[in-house]
Amino acid sequence: MGELINAAALDPAAWQQVADELRHLNPGSRVVIQAHDPSLGRPLVALASGWSDGYTDRYASHFARMNNVSKIWATSAPMLTPVLLPEYVLPVGDFLKSEFYNEGLKSEGEAECGSGIRIFSEGGRQATLVLQYGLRHKDDMHRHFAPLLQRLGPRLRGALLANRQTLRKRTSPLTGDIVNDLVDPALILDRSRRVVCANQAARELVVSSETVRIGARDVFSFSEPQTDAHLATLVEVACQRAPGSSGYLQFDFLHRGCRFHASILPITRSLGLANKGLACLLSFDPAVLLVLRTEPPSEKKNELQVRFQLTNAELRIAQALTRKGSLIQIADELGIAYETARNQVKSALRKTGTHTQRELVSLFLQKE
Repeated sequence: MGELINAAALDPAAWQQVADELRHLNPGSRVVIQAHDPSLGRPLVALASGWSDGYTDRYASHFARMNNVSKIWATSAPMLTPVLLPEYVLPVGDFLKSEFYNEGLKSEGEAECGSGIRIFSEGGRQATLVLQYGLRHKDDMHRHFAPLLQRLGPRLRGALLANRQTLRKRTSPLTGDIVNDLVDPALILDRSRRVVCANQAARELVVSSETVRIGARDVFSFSEPQTDAHLATLVEVACQRAPGSSGYLQFDFLHRGCRFHASILPITRSLGLANKGLACLLSFDPAVLLVLRTEPPSEKKNELQVRFQLTNAELRIAQALTRKGSLIQIADELGIAYETARNQVKSALRKTGTHTQRELVSLFLQKE
């Protein structure tokens, strides 16, 4: 068993042999290694052995969201300490009445209980290994499995950490390819805004401009405190995005008369690997791609649009109001529905802190 774990430390593909051997050495058991990421809202099956064909796929797509036992013990059990499931979380009788058991696990038979151990925890992400077995022999099985897991746990954890270090070296060039292919200043930042990599345009911007800087511990920041605080908030929001969601964050700001446009896109540094087998345990903490653009004079935006983060549509409706006319007439002029125009005005009022259309018009007229 130890030799297989050592092999898995060097080659992640060997982890399946580890799972198969665990099951082979312990007849009557089934093995599952899961990743628990709070951003997903469900456990991910990294490896499994001994389950019926198709069950792990059904579990991943449907039943995993019902598995509250797994969600609770994966974050509460002491690291590398074997626990008896489901009794660590709730009485077996209550578990047998649960939706997860009756709609999912029950069909597998002889898998009501298990001995589990938490082998990894970092940044809210957990990894657990469970040897699953039937209810009738749970006490005997746990007495046998607990010492085994206690001995193997540190070696399993060490192998997983070795995989992560190896993968970090292999995938870091990929992040460099992303930014180096961009013409505009671009950087990849981790959750704490530490610079993972930056292209030549970004490095030149840091040297030539007082707008941005890279300080102690390679932390990226804007020189203007309010803009920097806004960036910190958006980076955190982007890092909390669930895999598979779409869209990006952006904001504009002024510095010494120059207008900047910042786009923030959440990424993973283990590109192409996330949520696939063991790779869901190897993926790194979230990171973001930050792209900065300075706008040429022909593209300069209204100062109030930049100041209040107005969309183009909100700016257009506010400027139209300064030219008189009813909102119905303005909506017709702009070729939009009245309700759309009304909603755009409401949004502009909220963002500018004004309370009536008259106040909004007054604000824009003062700037003309």
